[in-house]
Amino acid sequence: MNKITVLLTDVVMPIMGGKELAEQVSIKYPNIKVLFATGSDRQDLIANGKLSEDSISIHKPFDIEKLQDLLRAILDS
Repeated sequence: MNKITVLLTDVVMPIMGGKELAEQVSIKYPNIKVLFATGSDRQDLIANGKLSEDSISIHKPFDIEKLQDLLRAILDS
């Protein structure tokens, strides 16, 4: 059986935000690592409760090499 190890999600989405999606996915996959993509200021998202202080995020737009490096670091941690 395949196992999901990393979830890449946008922070702001219609219907359900990325933080809520990550919480729902972590019910089935408690050890999942999450990478949040955002075009917004990280500190504003933390202040508004859309990200936690310890969350890992990447600012949009990003290039594939930056995404690849960050995903590798997440998987290796």
